[in-house]
Amino acid sequence: MIAHPRAIHVSSQWRSRVRHRNRFRTVFHHRRDETIASFGERLYERRILGWVTKGGTLKLRLRLETVPLELVVNEDNGEPYDESTYRHWVSAARAVAVFGFLARDTVRQAIVRAERLTTELTRIVDRLFAPFPLDEEKKAHRARAVDKRARTLAQWLDAQAARDSNGDEAAWRLKPCPSLIFVNGAGELDQKHDQDLRDTCVMLLDRAGCDLLTICDITGHSYRSAQTIVKHYRARNVDRADAGIDRLELQVRKEGMKG
Repeated sequence: MIAHPRAIHVSSQWRSRVRHRNRFRTVFHHRRDETIASFGERLYERRILGWVTKGGTLKLRLRLETVPLELVVNEDNGEPYDESTYRHWVSAARAVAVFGFLARDTVRQAIVRAERLTTELTRIVDRLFAPFPLDEEKKAHRARAVDKRARTLAQWLDAQAARDSNGDEAAWRLKPCPSLIFVNGAGELDQKHDQDLRDTCVMLLDRAGCDLLTICDITGHSYRSAQTIVKHYRARNVDRADAGIDRLELQVRKEGMKG
């Protein structure tokens, strides 16, 4: 995908240019939830320069009369992405991430392999899960069945990776990331969606030591929304949890257990 500096539209967003403390910033307003995110002009200018260079290259390669005006275009034909095209490439990228990118493959071969395995999994998933029926009346039994389905899925994914790489870790350009596809709480096959990336960004910023106000300034989340995301996911930061336990143990050694 490439972008063009004269464009003002990007999918469900629009941007404006404002002066803040004698420095210009580019502000993106998200139409769906009215959130706002802004970026310093220097950062934006660096990206614009890259987009202009790439746009010129695309114009020559596809023999276009003009550089595309849209912010995001399909590099195969220079046309704007429509919703179905975007969904297709997000799906393709996710499939490659799930099943990995073998060093011997070209990009096209990696996509074909990933889409073939995705199709195969969709075809056999009912058979994989059949030995573990869900009993809606017995919660404990149902939870065990969901867990067994998850383990069965993980074993199947591991088997595909081991087969195609011959068990050689060096065979991968990009190692498989099977956590992108999973068994959800309903016991069904599910997958991560591109909308999850924004929440992931919040957590990465949190782990980098940014406070909530800084995170909101970067991502455009409301304070309450960012707080909810961090509250939901923060316990998954194992290093921070271990550090907290270490501080607790030190406190107990010093002062003992006090009410």
